[in-house]
Amino acid sequence: MSINNSWVNEYHSLLQLKQDPTTGMLSGLYSSTTGGTGTYDVVGWASLHEPTEQAGQPMAISVLWRSDDGGKSDPSHEVSAMAGQVINMDNKLQLSLVHIFVETDPNSAKIEAGFYPDKLIFLPKESTPSLSSNIGPANPDDRIEGVNVEGIWLNDNDSSELQSLQIVQSDIHSCTINGFLKYKDGSQFALIGFTDNYATNSKLSKQSIGFSSYIDNVGSRTCISFAGYFEIDTGKLYLNSLHANATSNDANYTQVRMDFFQLYKDNSQQ
Repeated sequence: MSINNSWVNEYHSLLQLKQDPTTGMLSGLYSSTTGGTGTYDVVGWASLHEPTEQAGQPMAISVLWRSDDGGKSDPSHEVSAMAGQVINMDNKLQLSLVHIFVETDPNSAKIEAGFYPDKLIFLPKESTPSLSSNIGPANPDDRIEGVNVEGIWLNDNDSSELQSLQIVQSDIHSCTINGFLKYKDGSQFALIGFTDNYATNSKLSKQSIGFSSYIDNVGSRTCISFAGYFEIDTGKLYLNSLHANATSNDANYTQVRMDFFQLYKDNSQQ
């Protein structure tokens, strides 16, 4: 598949991706040259349809900025959401992604806490990665107690089609999460991603969270990446989302829609 590749952006950062040919799930590694060094875990989803000049291949990924190999001092607390398309233009491929970086550490020496949007273009590099991930779809009955973000979260916006999300903590030490997004029409789709389980120990007021999901429609897939934070004092979850759809090359500027969600925990389930 076209997305199975190593990709380099204008900052010379390296993104390596591998797609499951059945589910469309993405796993990979990110090597940054801007905010840190080392490698970082990537998970997400993409359409199973190859990109053409008539329609790009939607994709969405989440990144946890905690180095796998000591490239950045740990614990670090940031996450990123990226969403867009694999584009085929004149038989040349590129990734066109909108990026939201979330900083929740007010003591960061580099930038203030907040949301930072960006646009990234990746071009293919001549190598195909051999990658695997232990992160996968959850069993909705699985539970681990005592994790801040674990549980069922209800959407505060009644007009939204998103009804709730269920987060299941899969591995506290690696900060990976999985679960489900549930919609008012009864459909539900898997989510995979990360949360900063070191926030409380570091005395932060916000625990960052980033995850990706998708919606399968007839003949198409919308890929969604979420990034935001759990506010520890109020118990609310604030998320920005990037919804990526297939577009033609001349409508690429409409490939990603942004939304904002405020959610609260359904304590009746406890």
